[in-house]
Amino acid sequence: MLTNNKISNVKMIEIIGENCTGLLRLSLLGNIVSNVANYRAFAIFCVPSLRTLDFQKVTETERKNSAELFKLGKESEAYKTITQQ
Repeated sequence: MLTNNKISNVKMIEIIGENCTGLLRLSLLGNIVSNVANYRAFAIFCVPSLRTLDFQKVTETERKNSAELFKLGKESEAYKTITQQ
C-alpha cells in the first residue's frame, strides 16, 4: 500500500502508474490532488492494478467509466482538463 504521500498533481499519479505496475492499494486522502475533479477516475485509469483506492474498493463500473472517460489517453478532453488543474 502506498500512503502518507505528498501528491499535489495528477501528473504524479501517472508516474506512479508507470513505475508501480503491481500496486494494489493507494491512498490519496489528505493530498492536494484529492481535491481535483475526477482524480479517482484518473487514478484508476493510470494504475489499472489498483484494487483499493482511498480505502474503498475499485469497482468494475468505475473501471469501465474511467476507461471510457480517458479512452483517447492524452488526446481526450478529460485528460487535458484534469492535467491543467
